[in-house]
Amino acid sequence: MIRKSIILKLWLSILILMLVAIAFLGVFLGKYFDDLYYSFEIRSLLSKANHIAEVVVFREDKKLATEIIWELAREINASVVIDTRWESIGTIATGPRIDEIPEEARFSAEDIELVYSGFSVTQRGTIVDTQTEILSVAVPLVNQRREIFGVVMVYKPAQQITEIINEAKMLIVYTFTIAFLLSIVLAFYLTKRISDPLLQMNEVAQSMAEGKFTGNIEVKTEDEIGTLGRTMNVLALELNSSIQSLNKEKEQLNSILSSMSDAVITINKNQQIVIANPPATKLLKRWILNYRTGYKYPIDRLPQELVEIFKDAFTKEEETYYDTTMDGRSYAVTIDPLYHMNKINGVVVVLRDVTEEKRMDKLRKDFVANVSHELRTPLSMLQGYSEALLDDIADDPKMRNELAGIIYDESIRMKRLVNDLLDLAKLEARQIELEKETVEVGEILDNLIKKYKKLHENKNFTLTIQGNKPIYTYIDVARIEQVLINLIDNAIRHTDEKGQIEIKAALNDMIIIEVTDNGVGIPEEDVPFVFERFYKADKARTRSKSGTGLGLAISKNIIEAHSGEISVRSQVGKGTTFTIELPKLAS
Repeated sequence: MIRKSIILKLWLSILILMLVAIAFLGVFLGKYFDDLYYSFEIRSLLSKANHIAEVVVFREDKKLATEIIWELAREINASVVIDTRWESIGTIATGPRIDEIPEEARFSAEDIELVYSGFSVTQRGTIVDTQTEILSVAVPLVNQRREIFGVVMVYKPAQQITEIINEAKMLIVYTFTIAFLLSIVLAFYLTKRISDPLLQMNEVAQSMAEGKFTGNIEVKTEDEIGTLGRTMNVLALELNSSIQSLNKEKEQLNSILSSMSDAVITINKNQQIVIANPPATKLLKRWILNYRTGYKYPIDRLPQELVEIFKDAFTKEEETYYDTTMDGRSYAVTIDPLYHMNKINGVVVVLRDVTEEKRMDKLRKDFVANVSHELRTPLSMLQGYSEALLDDIADDPKMRNELAGIIYDESIRMKRLVNDLLDLAKLEARQIELEKETVEVGEILDNLIKKYKKLHENKNFTLTIQGNKPIYTYIDVARIEQVLINLIDNAIRHTDEKGQIEIKAALNDMIIIEVTDNGVGIPEEDVPFVFERFYKADKARTRSKSGTGLGLAISKNIIEAHSGEISVRSQVGKGTTFTIELPKLAS
């Protein structure tokens, strides 16, 4: 992480640049001072050598000239050699003796010839044994006739100059070392000024990547970094505003989808489920094992009926409608394609549960058909017998009374039929509110038995309550009595005069009530249909006082409205048992 830090990279870059610059400048200054001091010293030696040459030429007093030359040599701590073509005047040495100067540091014959040609010659040499640097100059001796007759050679050790130059170089080193140390601090400061805003921008950018747009970059400069910081602040504000708008639209869309009673499912082009509203989620949890919201599930995990519909919709690329049945329920399916760049990118599916609508539609049709069928006979009889009375076909008062009695009975039967039809229609449409109360089952059954014993003394009624404790339940007493009366009436109608009717009550997981008779029984093939409206079994179970054919259908709806069940088992010639199961009263 440290190696990748922009602070370290920038800091090291500045330091390396500063170090290279300081090193280059140090070498340059060292060389410059070296050349400067040596050139200055060479010029000084040349001046002294020329002065000595003038003394040699223009001083006729040799002794005085020698003293002057000696003083000049001592002044510069040098050795002076004066040589002419005709004679060697000699050597004056206040510095190193001439024999101490190695051959490589002395002037060569070529150098001397060059001086005799009128040139001044300078050179730098080194005494190897002592590592002492020697500066040497040679100038011509020119007489008054402008003739060169000799050479003045000056040899001076450069130890003092070297020490001065070394001190200057050390001063440069110290100065540049301090400058480099200061540059470290300055580079770190400059790096921080550049990197701190960048790091802050990075933090804000990471927050923006995480969906947080509240970060603000503190802009302290007016340069490019400051401009970038202000731009990012504006970008964060714009993105925050856009995200808030999108979230608001998303919430509105979610509210609309959540408030819909229809199931809405979005499927992408890869045929995966990507969005589902709450009603759709309930269906998907039923169809897909371990379904979890937010995961993309392939449509192949849906019921096969839907898979075929969805795949067919992808091929049509237009709004399509389907009707299908799954898990015993009916659905109307509407599918609209989703387009992106003029290509289908998925579909939106709306599943509407039309089970109840179809059931109600069937109820309406059945009601009309049943009413038309069941009312036709009594109405025809009423019409026929009333016409007979009107046409005076029945001359005999007894016959007229008989016809009037038939008309009366049929009108009563028709009234009962209409009332039963209305009750059944309301029950099936869930339009009847139950008036429930807590009651003791044995008490209801006992009261019913007492009433029937008085009305049907020839019948043998038996009531059996299992267990010693009272059985309580929460029911609509009038409706449950209606069911029991219907079952007992059926038992009375379909048993002989001395028939036995037994009523039992017991408490298990549910409250069990059984009405058993020893009548003629119901054929096995008719048992599954006894609770259907207007269904009547074999004529063997029909008596002169036939019912409307709706009693058991009404009874079934009443029991189911109490979250219970009613069933029947029967055997021809041995009798029939109707069993009612009702929820027991919670403790």
